[in-house]
Amino acid sequence: MRNMITGASQAEAAVLIVDADEGVKEQTKRHAYILGMLGLNQVIVVVNKMDLVNYDKQRFDAVKEELLRFLSEIRITPSYIIPISAKEGDFVARKTSSMDWYDGPTVLEALDTFETRKSARDEPLRFVVQDVYNFDKRIVAGRVESGVIREGEKIRILPSGEETRVKTVEEYLKDVHEAEAGKSTGITTEDKLFIDRGDVIVHSDAGDKPVVTDRIRANLFWMDRTPFKKGEGIRFRCATQEVACEIERINTVINSSTLELIGEDTGEIRNREVADVTIRTDAPVVVENFNKIQELGRFVLGRGDTCAGGIITELEGEK
Repeated sequence: MRNMITGASQAEAAVLIVDADEGVKEQTKRHAYILGMLGLNQVIVVVNKMDLVNYDKQRFDAVKEELLRFLSEIRITPSYIIPISAKEGDFVARKTSSMDWYDGPTVLEALDTFETRKSARDEPLRFVVQDVYNFDKRIVAGRVESGVIREGEKIRILPSGEETRVKTVEEYLKDVHEAEAGKSTGITTEDKLFIDRGDVIVHSDAGDKPVVTDRIRANLFWMDRTPFKKGEGIRFRCATQEVACEIERINTVINSSTLELIGEDTGEIRNREVADVTIRTDAPVVVENFNKIQELGRFVLGRGDTCAGGIITELEGEK
């Protein structure tokens, strides 16, 4: 489940696989719920192992109906629901006569209909600081999560709010003058400011900036066998930021398989439950709504190992 959340949080589309023989299981519903929670709206459903049910259309229709009923409750509308046999190769990459009652695309054809997200290069600059190195010059190393950073540009360091200009863009054994989204790089600045791991660099003149806050509203998926008890200390990690925090309020808790409301304003979150929570961090963090810049809108909570993954849905208060 941890691997699934990690992968899905960075995906633009998903393929949800259901066993035709076993039908819609709890794990399928949990996976679907996470896709919905993360806002993935490009989803293909594949009903596999049709060979085990003799390619029976009625069995396919029954699985399809049950799954669509659940998906509608979590606001997922799949682009296609495709019956296949991965073992025999039916409708994976080629159409066969085994299911002549199905007239839709193969999995490969359906995948070709997915659209890629707008290039992160065109989004506002978010340069996440990973470390600062002092060689013959002071290099701020990090990753450009979105936008482009260029020599000479005026930048603002968050959460401090201090401003300076980019003196150089550094890449090993290369002469470069800019770095775009997806690139790990280094920069030097004209002024000697205190910059540390976890800081986020943005353009000074940008109107659309991240929020610096210590209070966050979020949806999270608890994936530790030991329940979380209200008042317990835990660590909040977002991009390269890590601070102590507390879950100030557990607003609602639901069962991720049945979507049943378990409780409101409760005192604990148990394994595989989904919660709407309010988090207060011990120090201000630089974050955004997940629907704006995903890299600063997703986080994990840990007490040693990772216990939960979540997305930021609302930012309450700004510092």
